[in-house]
Amino acid sequence: MTSVLNVDTIADKAGTGPVGLTKQHAAKCWMNYNQNTPAIDDSFGISSVADNATGDFIPSYSNTFANVDYAMAGMACNTIFISMEDNNAQTDRTTASSTRLLAMNYSGTQSDQEQTMVTWHGDLA
Repeated sequence: MTSVLNVDTIADKAGTGPVGLTKQHAAKCWMNYNQNTPAIDDSFGISSVADNATGDFIPSYSNTFANVDYAMAGMACNTIFISMEDNNAQTDRTTASSTRLLAMNYSGTQSDQEQTMVTWHGDLA
């Protein structure tokens, strides 16, 4: 027999907050970030963003991931790519609670962008 579940809101067991996303395949956090301002335009699961320098920023997650093997995808206006910062094999820049990111323009120079969109998938701690 097929079942249908129609709801307006899903809350935690106490009925006071949202249900935690753990061990699911939904995006655990995402953001739309304006590097020029700098300000988070909209987000889910992002607690803050540190603006280090031109095209260099570190989003911090509201909830930590179970490990550093999560997946990240991003894009920004007028850029070639957004990459996890790994210059000189500094792989310690990706942690369970944040990732250092670089936005590059078409000439390969780091640049701030008005609209930077990133999403993360993985298991939360």
